[in-house]
Amino acid sequence: MGGWRAGRIEGHLVKARRYLRRGEFYGAEDEYLRYAAARPEDGDAHAALARTHVQCGDRAGARVSYRRACERYLTVGHRGRAEAVYAEALRAFPEFALSAERQLDLCFGLERNLKPELALRAYEVFMRACPEHAEAPFALLRAANLLAKQGDATRARDCYETLVLRYPNDPWADFAREHARRLAPA
Repeated sequence: MGGWRAGRIEGHLVKARRYLRRGEFYGAEDEYLRYAAARPEDGDAHAALARTHVQCGDRAGARVSYRRACERYLTVGHRGRAEAVYAEALRAFPEFALSAERQLDLCFGLERNLKPELALRAYEVFMRACPEHAEAPFALLRAANLLAKQGDATRARDCYETLVLRYPNDPWADFAREHARRLAPA
C-alpha cells in the first residue's frame, strides 16, 4: 500500500479520535466507518466503531461491529482482547453471541483463562442461542461444573437435570444424571 493511501486511511483514525475528544460522536462514527472499511481485518477499528455506534444509539451497528471485532481478534490469536471486547459487548447487550463455533471457542478459552463468571455467562448465551447445536450438551455440562465449583449446587443441579431432560441420548447424560443425584438435597 502506497504511503499516500496509507496516510489517507490513518487520517480517518486521527479525525475520529479528534471528534471523540470534542464529543462529536456522529462525526467520529463516520470516520470510524471509513477507517474500518479500509482496514477490515483490524479488530481495534471495529471495537472503536462499536463503541461509537453505542454512543450514537445505533444498537444494530454496535452488535455487528462488536461481533467483527471479536472474530478478528480470535482469528489473529489475540484472545485477551477478544475476551475484553466480548465482556464489553455483554454489558451493552446481555444476549450478545458470536457464531456458534466462535462462541464455544470463546467459552472454553474464558474457562481456561480462569474467568469463570464470564465463561458461565458465555455458556448461558450459547445455550439460549444454539440449543440444537451438537456441542450444546457439553456446553451445558461445562456450565453446570462451573456452577458447582462456585458453590451454587441448586443451579448446578438444574443444569445437570436440564441436560438429562433435553439430551437423554447424549453420552454425557449418565454423567449428568449421577451428578444431579449427588447434588440433590437429602
